[in-house]
Amino acid sequence: MRWSKFLIIVAVTFSLFSCKKAEEKAAVQKEVKLPKMEETFPFSEAEKIELISYSGRYSWDRDRENFNVIVEDKKLVIDTSYIKERIVINEKLEKDLFKAIYIDDPPTESAACFDPRHSILFYNKNSEIIAYIEICFMCGNYETSKNFTHGLMNVGSFWMIFKDAGIKYFKE
Repeated sequence: MRWSKFLIIVAVTFSLFSCKKAEEKAAVQKEVKLPKMEETFPFSEAEKIELISYSGRYSWDRDRENFNVIVEDKKLVIDTSYIKERIVINEKLEKDLFKAIYIDDPPTESAACFDPRHSILFYNKNSEIIAYIEICFMCGNYETSKNFTHGLMNVGSFWMIFKDAGIKYFKE
């Protein structure tokens, strides 16, 4: 009988602490401010966002001095003859993209191949590229323009955005 009373007291004590922890966690989550698209660069300055696909860039773009950079002086500097598809995304996909960059939890694993075949280009009202993300869906890695501030991104969500936009080219 003593053991059963002891076990009941222990169980009640643990449940009280776990309820308190859940309440504290909920309070912390309410305090976290999510970014707003209209206030967050590059979305705040982008007039349009374009998705492009191309054959594995490292197989044809090694001759340039700085082949790791795809935009210089606000212009695309890769050989555009290798671009397979170009699609300007709609408002719904812009919102999905913003969520993938700033809100979704990123995956915890990636590989190291990085042979990019896709990019997201952000254009201002003068049709200049103000930011970009270059993606390798094979390994789950990405590179961004230096002015692009963000945490880790959910590349898996990018894949769905490309598919939903109508991009069909994903592998050689």
